[in-house]
Amino acid sequence: MPDTPNLDDTHFKAIDAARLLEPAADVDRPRILLLYGSLRDRSFSRLMTEEAARILTRLGAETRTYSPSGLPLPDDADASHPKVQELRDLVTWSDGMVWCSPERHGAMTGIMKTATDIAMVQKFGGGTGVPLSNLRQKGAHISTTHGKACGPIAVLKHLSSVSTMITQGGKRDGANMAVMSVHHPDIEEFINCKAQEGDIHNFNISVGATDVFMNAVRD
Repeated sequence: MPDTPNLDDTHFKAIDAARLLEPAADVDRPRILLLYGSLRDRSFSRLMTEEAARILTRLGAETRTYSPSGLPLPDDADASHPKVQELRDLVTWSDGMVWCSPERHGAMTGIMKTATDIAMVQKFGGGTGVPLSNLRQKGAHISTTHGKACGPIAVLKHLSSVSTMITQGGKRDGANMAVMSVHHPDIEEFINCKAQEGDIHNFNISVGATDVFMNAVRD
């Protein structure tokens, strides 16, 4: 699955292991499990998952994709079911996971589905990363409800509260990373969102800086 005709090779730099890793570091390829929820042969979540696998492969990762077809409903089968065992084996095999949900980014269903996904990943000891750049800026008009958007920081606080409820394996709180583009209108609020102790206590935050921004800083 390495074919990526949509990527411009002049702007796509493969990982240079010699520069990235210390001489004594483990050079095993990262193992990434990709999951989607649609049972249709052709769906947005499946296509996005396949595209993510192609890009991760080009970046040097070893990828495997789990098909949900045949997976029983909760409590409809025990752990010996072949699809349940396959999923558990893949989770054990993987170093990280990519989950693709079909909900539109920024829509209320998408936000709540993300909270559910975070809870389930962390229940079994995993960590999560959340991109916030596609969320409407605080105060933006919402045409469907004629209201105003709460903004990505309010969403981040909600996700943080969900993560607080989950204790991984009875040992520690869930670990999270939130990322926002430097070009988002709410970026200053995002940078300062952890200034108040306890508001967001289990998220690391990261600013996504583009070449355009870095060149502007340099010039």
